[in-house]
Amino acid sequence: METRTALLVSFLALGALCCAAFIAARLRKLSAQRADAAIRAAATLAELHLMTKELKARQANEPSEDTALSPGERLLRRYPGQSAGTPSE
Repeated sequence: METRTALLVSFLALGALCCAAFIAARLRKLSAQRADAAIRAAATLAELHLMTKELKARQANEPSEDTALSPGERLLRRYPGQSAGTPSE
């Protein structure tokens, strides 16, 4: 009976050790993912900040809108797009 008990205790200890190793590896992986996400978020926020500055600069340089034009004509002047004669790709 002593041998069976020692074998059971050793299997339980081995199982607990494997569980602890799995949990530690998973926590390390999650920590690395969190650090990577923080780096990507910082880069995205920096790019968003630059785009915001660029859009504000564009809006400051735009001429004042002509109120005599219809809204559709104002949009066409602001976003001309392709001319009617050129086929789209």
